[in-house]
Amino acid sequence: MTLFSIIKKNMQGNFKNYLLYIASMIFSIVIYFTFVSLRYNNHILNLFEDDKKIKDVFDASSAILMIFIAVFIWYSNSFFTKKRKKEIALYSLLGVQKRKIGAILFYENLIMGIIALAIGVGIGAILSKIFAMLLLKLMHLPTIISFSISMNAIINTTFVFGVIILITSFHGYKIIYRFKLIELLQTEHQNERIPKESLSTALLGIILLATSYWVALQPIGSSLWLSLDIWSMYIVLGGSIIGTYFIFNSFTVFLLMGLRKYKKHYYRSINAVSVSQLLSRIQTNAKTLTVIALLSAITLCGIGASYSVYYHNKTLIDKTEPFSFLYETPGNYLDQNIEKMIKTSNHTLEGNARIPLIKVKAELNVKGIMPLDFSKNPGDLNLISASTFQSLSEMTNKNLKVSLQDKEAIALDANKSNTFKTEYTSSEAKLYLSNRNYNLQFVGKIQDNIINDSLHEFTIVVSDEFFSTIANEQKPYILQAFKVSNDKNAKQLTASIQTLLPNKTTLIAKYTAYRAVVEANGLVIFAGLFLGLVFMAATGNVIYFTQLTEALINKKKYTTLRTLGVSKKEIFKSVTKQVAFIFILPVCIGGLHSIIALRILSNALGMDIFIPVLTTMIVYTLIYSIYYLFTVHSYNNIVNK
Repeated sequence: MTLFSIIKKNMQGNFKNYLLYIASMIFSIVIYFTFVSLRYNNHILNLFEDDKKIKDVFDASSAILMIFIAVFIWYSNSFFTKKRKKEIALYSLLGVQKRKIGAILFYENLIMGIIALAIGVGIGAILSKIFAMLLLKLMHLPTIISFSISMNAIINTTFVFGVIILITSFHGYKIIYRFKLIELLQTEHQNERIPKESLSTALLGIILLATSYWVALQPIGSSLWLSLDIWSMYIVLGGSIIGTYFIFNSFTVFLLMGLRKYKKHYYRSINAVSVSQLLSRIQTNAKTLTVIALLSAITLCGIGASYSVYYHNKTLIDKTEPFSFLYETPGNYLDQNIEKMIKTSNHTLEGNARIPLIKVKAELNVKGIMPLDFSKNPGDLNLISASTFQSLSEMTNKNLKVSLQDKEAIALDANKSNTFKTEYTSSEAKLYLSNRNYNLQFVGKIQDNIINDSLHEFTIVVSDEFFSTIANEQKPYILQAFKVSNDKNAKQLTASIQTLLPNKTTLIAKYTAYRAVVEANGLVIFAGLFLGLVFMAATGNVIYFTQLTEALINKKKYTTLRTLGVSKKEIFKSVTKQVAFIFILPVCIGGLHSIIALRILSNALGMDIFIPVLTTMIVYTLIYSIYYLFTVHSYNNIVNK
């Protein structure tokens, strides 16, 4: 029998075992090829004024995918290699040379990799148009796009996965030289022992998790974070990872030992067998379960965060950009021409306003984080009168009211973050004018926009009397504002108005801000979604491979049970409970990690992300459940035939 005939028989005989491994590789290749294809798609790049931005996003996503997929394929390949140690030992006992055994493993993995690469690139080429249309849909751009196959994408994908496949193939080749024959024969019985309870380690795991959560939920500007500095991040990350490992390594032992003491349940059916098998392998699987929990947390955080931002920013644009157009007017004649242009366009003029502002040099003495707009233009702020503010509030349907004395002020700070916030009460602003200086006392803040956020200039409301006083010393400048219908689709009107304005005049348009937000968020949700899907597939596959390996180890035990009269139905119930324990624990811990992380995000952004996060968790649980059912089916097929 030739070398390749042995390889052919092995692959045919192990086809079911290889199926998920190959499917996972194909899925990874399809996702990677998609990102690379979009990176080289000229039609998509031409839709962006700054194509470097989209290239950077896809380059970064592709790099993350490449690293993660390489680790994942290495991990998956290790499971198959471990499962076949006994087979390798039998070849050695039959007198097959180590070099030939290594060649068998090398070529098997290489052939599987080439098959997966060919299928993955083929499917990716077919689906690339659909993925491109999905990206354009998320960005609210026309989805009409021609079908094309990028040779650059094919070369890039082939090179990356060719290297990964070669490395894993050489890893398989060297296994025969790394282990002694006796180790290969006894691999199935290694690490099978009932672990001892360790109360100190279990408690330490709970304490580390609780501590990391508590530190993470403290405000960034709190005394704790300021005193610990960078060590805060080490505590959060280190406590979460180490605590998770101790939970799986020791705390789960207490759970299972508790089930043993619960006699009524323990001696029902063959629960004793299931609990004993879980106990014998739980510490061996602690690292794997830790990885799964952390991957679950990363997946839920990635998808949940990107979807939350996308979900909210689509509606926030109307609040942050109340006017359709805003510019510093050079004179009434230009304003009248622009008004005529709007009235002759496809958009209806819904209102206009003249907004007098005074720009002054100032110094702020406030508590907390310095206002973002003031940080962008340090030393400058705008003054707006209370009466002007009141009229703008009514025009933008904000229904905000202010009442100010002579030297009182209210800050217009739309930042709703609970983490990065500024406290203005009992704070002051010092204004520097040519003749004299003034001290203003802040009496509060308004977390809303009555002027477009794209203005990027910090503004405070002052009394009409004080505004008149400053206006006598420094002449106000006038912003002209227009509100029109369907302003999110005012591309042509925005361009037309821009042609009328002098070159040095900046036009602030809601359409421009809306396109920037939609494009950025579309890229984020697209990248987050597909990176999350790859992480999710990896999570499910790692558990699947772990349970498949244990099924092969436990096969003889279940055969003995059937010989003793245990029905297939009882064995199936035992399998479902045993696999459920392994599936549920890591996803619960990972879900808890993600809830804490997303809570931090919610505080930082100052938005309610309950609905998008709940949606993400429901979808994740459904897909995760499919992996569970598939694993139970495969496990049962091995031990219950």
